[in-house]
Amino acid sequence: KISQPVEENDRNYRGFNFFDPQDEKLFESLVSGEFNISGFQNKDLRRRLSDRNSDQISRTMKRLRLHGLIKKVGHLQVLPHRTRQTDHRPRPEAQTTLHHPHPLSTTGWLKVLPSSLRIC
Repeated sequence: KISQPVEENDRNYRGFNFFDPQDEKLFESLVSGEFNISGFQNKDLRRRLSDRNSDQISRTMKRLRLHGLIKKVGHLQVLPHRTRQTDHRPRPEAQTTLHHPHPLSTTGWLKVLPSSLRIC
């Protein structure tokens, strides 16, 4: 569902591609756990995604909001651009797969998966 485009106010916002290096780096930054307690701002993501400027990060955050992956918390006057992950964030089991360099590769999965998911 998050790979599909979303429309708001007669404008389309593209979905996310997990095989795109930029989108992969974005999701690795989000699931790192650094932002779980206090959320994040544009400047926080800019530090992690140094190849993007402030405008690009703002548009990316808007896409994340429209796809339901993050939401704003608080009033804009008090917490401008402050966002937190919603309940749609990947579960801990799914987070391990996002860190794997080759999602289609099966080698090394037993080392990464939690013991509750191992079948061997």
